[in-house]
Amino acid sequence: MSIIQIRKYLNGFPLFSMDYNKLKIGSGEKIIISDIWAFWDYILKRYIEKTTKTTTDKLKKEKVLFSFLEQAKNFYESAENSPVKSQPLLYYYAFLNLSKIAINISRSDNILFKGYTHGISEDYQSEFSKSSVTIKTSNNGDIQVAHEMLRLFDLSKAPPYNFGPKNLNIRDILSHCIGIHRSYSEIYKKPEFFIKIIDHTLFRKGKTLYFRGDLGCLSETDAEKLVKAGYNIIKFEDDICYSPSIQNGSNVHWSLDTGVIYPNFKNGHYYYFCSITMRYSKDPTHSEYYNLSKEIRKDGVWYYIGSNGYTLYISKCMDPSFRYSQESIIYMMMFYLGSITRYRPHLFDSLFSNKEQWLVSEFLKTQPKQYLYLLTAQILGQQVTKAYAMF
Repeated sequence: MSIIQIRKYLNGFPLFSMDYNKLKIGSGEKIIISDIWAFWDYILKRYIEKTTKTTTDKLKKEKVLFSFLEQAKNFYESAENSPVKSQPLLYYYAFLNLSKIAINISRSDNILFKGYTHGISEDYQSEFSKSSVTIKTSNNGDIQVAHEMLRLFDLSKAPPYNFGPKNLNIRDILSHCIGIHRSYSEIYKKPEFFIKIIDHTLFRKGKTLYFRGDLGCLSETDAEKLVKAGYNIIKFEDDICYSPSIQNGSNVHWSLDTGVIYPNFKNGHYYYFCSITMRYSKDPTHSEYYNLSKEIRKDGVWYYIGSNGYTLYISKCMDPSFRYSQESIIYMMMFYLGSITRYRPHLFDSLFSNKEQWLVSEFLKTQPKQYLYLLTAQILGQQVTKAYAMF
């Protein structure tokens, strides 16, 4: 049975595929915009147009959702022009209001939620390394915004409804904020976790749909860590494929893989594979793109928007408590920083060491815009980038 490379696929794949896209903006192509707030205005108009049947319903949605958007924009732009210690709370409220819109757009019945709570609290300790945030999971009464956003970004890791509060060490999860990971590793003298996917392709063989990420030349140690972290890794050396197995609980053994000869392998490179079984032996449907995307995100994939678009990474970290997505980490970290500047502003400097203050500054300088564009991409199921500008 031949292996067929799928050369053109939905642009949101592998990060933002959707089972059903109710907005249908951009026809699956990459969206490049210069004014993110004007674009969200258009998103809301499109959403209201497609989900309302009566004038009363239309006016109600316009009143509620556009007020959220106005608040989000005003908070965000105020944060950009404020001193560092004033930024976190303003950014958090911008995220909170934009997230309320995202939650409503994601709702399948298109009925507006009536009440919202933060759904998150911070446990302040004398040191940043000991501090945490707690995600509330109740679905009784008002919407717990933080939990809903965790479900949107990290469904496989989010606790179920009414499961009880989820406590997360804020410094630990910050280790997987890809945009400041190098700074984090430098400050805490930790090895870097991330391996870049330098290229990726999509294949099908019969009913099997494969995603293949080229990881380049790795050390044996890094490759073994990826295997132990749960990734399906293939090694190609001297025109032979090798598959790993874990023996005696911890040792990785590479064995000859004669199952499939994949096209266009490069000698000495390692590859990450993820696959699903499709319904038919033909090009994938929207649902099948979505299902494969879910499996990739479940394995763990991180991404960063730069001047050249989206760059993808996988992580060598084996601790599942660290492996949250970029968007979830930014949201939780911004809430934590905002709570300190709101309730304990006099302790902001003493909580962080001199080196950690640099890390916080890097976070506030680079990550708010990432959240803004990544949330937009999640809602649309497509890559969204900024025109004529570097991130």
